[in-house]
Amino acid sequence: MNRTLQSRDDVRSKNIMVDLMALFCIVCRLGFPGNLGKMFSESLTQLLDYASSFLQLVLIFLASSDTLLEIRLLDLKKKYWAIYALLAGVFVVSLLGVSNRSALISTFFRFTLTALFGIWLADYYDVERLIDLLYAGFLVFIGANLLMLTVFRGQGYYFDEEGRYLFRGILERKNAVGEEIAHGLALQAAMFRVKKMNGKSVSRIFFAAAFAQVFMLIAAKATGALFTAAIPFVYLFVIERMLGERGRIQWGVLYAVVSIGFLFIALTILPVFAPFLESLGKDATLSNRTFIWEGVISFMQKSHTFVGYGLLMFWNDAKALRSLQFQYHRNSWFRTMSFGSHNVLLEMWLDIGLLGIAIYLFSLIYCFNHPRRMREAEYLLISAVMTPFLVRGLTERCFSNANYTTMFLFMVLALGCNWRGRRTPAGRRGGRNAALHDGETDRTLTLQEGKKP
Repeated sequence: MNRTLQSRDDVRSKNIMVDLMALFCIVCRLGFPGNLGKMFSESLTQLLDYASSFLQLVLIFLASSDTLLEIRLLDLKKKYWAIYALLAGVFVVSLLGVSNRSALISTFFRFTLTALFGIWLADYYDVERLIDLLYAGFLVFIGANLLMLTVFRGQGYYFDEEGRYLFRGILERKNAVGEEIAHGLALQAAMFRVKKMNGKSVSRIFFAAAFAQVFMLIAAKATGALFTAAIPFVYLFVIERMLGERGRIQWGVLYAVVSIGFLFIALTILPVFAPFLESLGKDATLSNRTFIWEGVISFMQKSHTFVGYGLLMFWNDAKALRSLQFQYHRNSWFRTMSFGSHNVLLEMWLDIGLLGIAIYLFSLIYCFNHPRRMREAEYLLISAVMTPFLVRGLTERCFSNANYTTMFLFMVLALGCNWRGRRTPAGRRGGRNAALHDGETDRTLTLQEGKKP
């Protein structure tokens, strides 16, 4: 009896320690401490970043094992083969095009570590617990930004190129903090749906956090981020509930169609209607983005078309960057631009070429191939992450080697792979009955899949 109690205490202590380490890693991927840390030490953010990377390794190798003989890397489960193929394919393609292989290996290691941590989160935790953990990380992020908004305003605000005094919080620019807050609001939308589905209530802190994030978006004048945050709310609370399970979206297909179709429309149809749009006070060039895209497309058709210049390597390649700048008129501002193509597919084309884009889109389509086989909570979380990714990726870049976007992407790809081995439930027509069915079977599925509830 005493041994059983001791064993339970050990497991409980281990679970608490794992949760705390995972939370620390999530918070650091969200950009903490950022500008807040720079107030005390320029190297504090980098130190915490390295510490979180080490803890990610510890979690990936040790958290699912009880002894050294059981150390394993996510069991290399077969259901994740498309994700591992994505990582391997991107690395091989990058090697073919990069000029600085040592820099690529360092960058790809951080990228892969963040990706594997995202997979581990989806593999180790039950979805409801995972949402709670991500929400706790965002609460730390919100708290740090509120300090920058109210106490350390000198560091929390900055003047942009147009002389506007804007809120940036712990991050570098208002767009960065706005986009991250948009993801936080989308996560809260999914969390609210899941809580209600399981008959649970949300606390006052939940609503206070949502209000604080909206207020910070207004302070940052991040209208694009407000739009990005609004779309998941409309989908999760109106469209998804109305369509039910049978109307679920195949996010991989939608992502590919919308991303490619948007570029086609922006570069072929919008210019035709430019005079009309300008008479309405609208910019047909999308704040000069279409000029950038035309230059990138022309440049990539001539060089490294299929393999790119290496994952996240293009903007650090001075020779390649200079060649891109020469695509524009000598008096153009674009001759001096040094970072970002403002579109995720074009950014990927620069980095990993058409082959890399094909591998990426295939992985998305495969992992999200059977949305009706997903548990309700899984689908809600995937939708809350993919909606901002899709909208944001149309006019901005999305991924870096070690931030929350990469972690979120691979986390939901892993969640999407859980459909393997499940059959589409017969006789379910979505809506309230589907939600109730999922709420009743969540714990059974969790125990069968070996996840932590």
